[in-house]
Amino acid sequence: MFDISLSPSNNEFFIKPGQKYILAFNITNNSKTSTTLNSSVESWLPKGIDGQVSYDKVFSDPTITFSLNNADLALGESFIVNPGETRQLVLKIATLPETNRKDHYYTFFLTQKSDSQLGAKIGAHMIVTTQNKQESSLSIRQFSASPFLKDSLAHPIDFSSTIINNSSQFTKIPGKLVITKNDLPVKEFIISPDTILGGYSRRLRCANKNAEIIPCAINPPFWPGFYKATLTINSEKPVIAELNYFVFPYSVFLSFFIITSLILVLSKKIPFKIFPKGKLSNSPSPKDNSPV
Repeated sequence: MFDISLSPSNNEFFIKPGQKYILAFNITNNSKTSTTLNSSVESWLPKGIDGQVSYDKVFSDPTITFSLNNADLALGESFIVNPGETRQLVLKIATLPETNRKDHYYTFFLTQKSDSQLGAKIGAHMIVTTQNKQESSLSIRQFSASPFLKDSLAHPIDFSSTIINNSSQFTKIPGKLVITKNDLPVKEFIISPDTILGGYSRRLRCANKNAEIIPCAINPPFWPGFYKATLTINSEKPVIAELNYFVFPYSVFLSFFIITSLILVLSKKIPFKIFPKGKLSNSPSPKDNSPV
């Protein structure tokens, strides 16, 4: 069973072109059997707005090289980690003076090797920037709330947006989402401080105080009326987007309309017999009163 942990899993650092950087990884075998691993580094590019990456046909900058600083092990060589053992691998990243000044994306992989076959793998991402610190420039696109009709009883109200990084360097997305009614706070969300790469976009995500991802949504019931949602991204130049929406108990009125319509329809289909004055439906006929 492959049960290996690798830390730190996300790494972001600056290297001045022509210099080196040392990064230590801790590998722990959490299984009850020994595991044979080998190490490698692969380049990747971002894909989509949800933090996915792609390793397909990605060009690796030849001016950036990787090696292990361990005396007994080279990058790509197999090694064994015994049950419960923690081992440290020290990765050395070297650049040349002519290294392109931009952000570079890599993953340090550990791959299980068994009977000369490669199997499961685990990786740690690395964002290596070789450019000087850039001023962050973020913008907010398509800030919206759904559904279109916001019912005070029936459905949650979901907030969504896309955050765009207009600079050439990665940055974080710090901020908050505040919902108010009549200028009084209803709900406040922490924006998940996801990394957004230079020139790319990320979907807005909310987090709780423990940094766990939660829906950017508020649940009914709501008081009817007008509400305002304010999304604030706290970059060097704060970016703010506002959204006004109306809440109404549509489901209550719809139910009332349906019930009323059914009563009217049924009342037209049920016949009512009207008798002339002085006559009742159960009055005996003259034939019944005649003597036998």
